[in-house]
Amino acid sequence: MGGLLLVGGWVAGWPAAVVPGVAAVAALALAALFLRSKPSIEVRRTLTPSRVTVGESATGQLEITNPDERTSIRQIAHERFGDHELDVVIPRLAAGETLRTTYDLPTWRRAVLAVGPLQVRRGDPFGLVRSDRSYGGSDLLFVHPRRVAVPPLPSNLLRSLEGPTAETAPQGTITFHTLREYVRGDDLRHIHWRTTARTGTLMVRQLVDVSYPELTVLLDDRAERYPDPAVFETAVEVAASIVQACRAATFPVHLWSTTHGGALLGRHSEHLTAELDVLAGIQPQPGSPGAFTATVERAAREAAGTAAVVVTGPLDADELPRAATLQRRFPVVVYLGCEATGASAPPMPTVAGVRAASVVDLDDFAAIWSSGALS
Repeated sequence: MGGLLLVGGWVAGWPAAVVPGVAAVAALALAALFLRSKPSIEVRRTLTPSRVTVGESATGQLEITNPDERTSIRQIAHERFGDHELDVVIPRLAAGETLRTTYDLPTWRRAVLAVGPLQVRRGDPFGLVRSDRSYGGSDLLFVHPRRVAVPPLPSNLLRSLEGPTAETAPQGTITFHTLREYVRGDDLRHIHWRTTARTGTLMVRQLVDVSYPELTVLLDDRAERYPDPAVFETAVEVAASIVQACRAATFPVHLWSTTHGGALLGRHSEHLTAELDVLAGIQPQPGSPGAFTATVERAAREAAGTAAVVVTGPLDADELPRAATLQRRFPVVVYLGCEATGASAPPMPTVAGVRAASVVDLDDFAAIWSSGALS
């Protein structure tokens, strides 16, 4: 606008327009020069701790230092974390002086929060222009799901699956479990020819290593299975509790999800922290109509272990029988349907070979898992 007044007044020979035009252009030029000077500060952020469980306390601390040899100007900064923003007033700092400020981080819900960078906002004295500069990078705060202490397997299964304890056990650690249909990739040496001849279908011996239970936990993360977000939180907490129990007992465990179509982590991951980090950030995702069936089929082909645990939303009578497909690879299949608190869980249908139950919260899961109800 100032430029238009200047040019128009000059062309028209109208001094009354030229004077304010020159003033406006000069003010804008001064504002631009003011913003060219970059604030000289150094920012260091510390999250204590960087990983917590829902409800535990966590804090962030900023150390803002003036590295110059002259006093810095007063500035306004904004620290972002998740959906929150903290205003930080940076006063005039003497050369080498450091300002420390501490703030609480939100841990009331499961999440992976990006904390930072610190945004320093500067404006010219005339209020014409403004600029934001970032300092200190960003850090991640992992808010892990709540967990409850449970045995790594339902209590009634522990004795049978922990296997022989004597080193002289005659069968070692490999035990015959059952006969099943041949699946591509099976060892041809395990084909049971007598049964194959009788049935006309290739049948193989399923052998299990009972020295250590090995679990595959399949978390159903399809959004359509969780009309109530609280139910998905229960499902994540149940899965996290089982993973933690296995890690505490040094049992191998593998974490799968429905929408990812397979393992969320590498098969040889051995760190509970990595799995809890994944579960901290997992959210319901749109799933294709056949996502559950496809993932179960893939697990029945590729996964291995002594037990598979399916953690899903409210009971789906059509999908429960599909979980029985996992019996091709797993001697034990457990199906846990999570229901909304206060909802009346429908009767759980009986499916041969599948131990099924409904849970409404984490405490309910612990009681069912530890009581021997999954027989």
